[in-house]
Amino acid sequence: MISDEQHLEPINDTLNPAPPKFGMPWYVILGVLSLSVAVFMLPGCKSVGALLCPTVLGFGWWLTKDDPKEPQLIVHDLLLPSEFDPGK
Repeated sequence: MISDEQHLEPINDTLNPAPPKFGMPWYVILGVLSLSVAVFMLPGCKSVGALLCPTVLGFGWWLTKDDPKEPQLIVHDLLLPSEFDPGK
């Protein structure tokens, strides 16, 4: 008989949830859609507005397909001072 202390709990994904379907959170996707619709409504920018959404979402998916935190890491890396050397 196994005691309650030794009983194994089933593993769930609460600590490590699955990444979003498109690699980006819903609010980023909604923001890109809103921006592309706003650009599409401007006179003379219909082709730019129509191409903005798939281009940005495709690039965002490509950027985050391996690591969802990649955009944040790139921004933090760019904000570091030029003389910063992580090897020291």
